[in-house]
Amino acid sequence: VNDAQDKIQIIVNSLKTNKFNSSNLSSHLDYQVELMNYERVDDDFFLNFSDSLLDSVYNGKLKEEVKYALSYSIFDTFNAENVVFLINSNKIDELRLAK
Repeated sequence: VNDAQDKIQIIVNSLKTNKFNSSNLSSHLDYQVELMNYERVDDDFFLNFSDSLLDSVYNGKLKEEVKYALSYSIFDTFNAENVVFLINSNKIDELRLAK
């Protein structure tokens, strides 16, 4: 059985592109994106990425397809309500599940 850390890493890895198949339509993250750590506080997830995630940032916000793909995977897997995205521990964006 996968623990929470494994599940988060599986979600991130499944959304990455790779050097050999960058045309994969379901991939939203660059293959170099690294999840440094994450924290769960009640129903909120704080995902801390390295600065390689900056390639997925446009006008100071995380690209919508990246934000929604990661967030809804976490919402579905963990019954979470909010996902906060950080780069080097600095908040760049978040998505709260509408109730």
